[in-house]
Amino acid sequence: MDKRIEVDNSKYSSISYIFLCLFTISMYFSPKYFFGDAFDRLPLIFSILTLISHVVSSLINRKPIFQWSRAACYLVVVYLFAAIATYGVTVDQDNSKEIFYEFSRAIILFFLITNIISTRNELKYYLVLIASLGAGIAYRLVHYPIYMNKRVYFEGSTLFGIDPNIVCIMFVYSIPIIIALMLLTKSKLLRVILLYFLFECLLGFSMTQSRGGFLAVLCISCMWLKDLKGKNRLLAAVVLLIFSTLFLYRYAPPSYFYRMREIVSPMDDSTGSAQARSTAMIITLKYVITHPFSEFGLGNHGYLIADKLGHSPPREELFRGSFLVHNLFLHYGADTGFVPMVFYILFTYSLFASITRSRQHLVIGNNLENRELKIIIIALKLSLFGFLVGAFFLAWAYYLYLFFLGGVCMAACKIVQQEHGPKSMPLATSLDFEPTR
Repeated sequence: MDKRIEVDNSKYSSISYIFLCLFTISMYFSPKYFFGDAFDRLPLIFSILTLISHVVSSLINRKPIFQWSRAACYLVVVYLFAAIATYGVTVDQDNSKEIFYEFSRAIILFFLITNIISTRNELKYYLVLIASLGAGIAYRLVHYPIYMNKRVYFEGSTLFGIDPNIVCIMFVYSIPIIIALMLLTKSKLLRVILLYFLFECLLGFSMTQSRGGFLAVLCISCMWLKDLKGKNRLLAAVVLLIFSTLFLYRYAPPSYFYRMREIVSPMDDSTGSAQARSTAMIITLKYVITHPFSEFGLGNHGYLIADKLGHSPPREELFRGSFLVHNLFLHYGADTGFVPMVFYILFTYSLFASITRSRQHLVIGNNLENRELKIIIIALKLSLFGFLVGAFFLAWAYYLYLFFLGGVCMAACKIVQQEHGPKSMPLATSLDFEPTR
């Protein structure tokens, strides 16, 4: 007999889910920026309320507070190494503590999203929220731009700050989600709205002029085409090429094409940022592969780069710019060492492995439920892949971005397992989710 876990897909959501949505909104659009200093602590308040309500609800309903997965296990190991590099071996503990606090928030968010989003409806509504917020950011960026050094910056977000690279990667992971929602909805009006969201995100993407974002979209497109077969792949490639050419020709700033050229020719960058990032990456890579554990501590590899370059900048400059390696994995590895970096890589790999297994274990068929989950899983895999391609050139090892998106991916995997397990998805060989009180 095929015994499957019954899933509650009722239209009602938990209080912790509502607080999670409010927290997400407050991170995308800063309450302090739009409503004043009196609302500065609102994101923190929402995050605490989310955590408390989830714990209380789990205890009252006698449900697991969180579930272990391979990704969660690797992440705990990564966090333990980060703690050692903060309170044990570190050359600047004050800076390490600041980074460790940010890292702690990111990991807590990962666990909250993974465990709070527990039904298919909650997952879909949360994706609609992400798509809407991404389009909202794009609208403000496109129609109310702030230019600095010929690049457009964004003000008004707790999550993204003003860095155009960060905003661009947000567009990168939002685009597959918006397309997936367009495929899922039957409402013509909603499709038109989502199409407008997609157009705004593409406009915002082109305005940021991010080299990492360009590579991310290119890799997402290749990955999507790889999944197609036969004539569909050729037709999709031709349509995509024509659309991309016309869109970039019409909307991309002329300077964007010069920045893309700097990807293969860093010496053409007149600002020197491409050369500085390349140099920092080489220095940290040589250090990491020869040091199982770092001597600098969390957030302090700027001391290493400054020493190798023979510079003595002010302390605050050591943690940004040319003294900060712009690579997700080397960022963590230079601070903690090669061994901890391996676990960080395993964590990101486990996210892909889980979401890939989830797609493979979905029952093949044309019923609506399976089609919904397959489209969502494919979109999230593309979003995660695109994000990591862009983040490969950015210093985001400790911030919310990866853990925010990774939490959504793991929540989707959990829902697939609930609806297609345990017989069709043995825990020991698939996602390896285990409830823990």
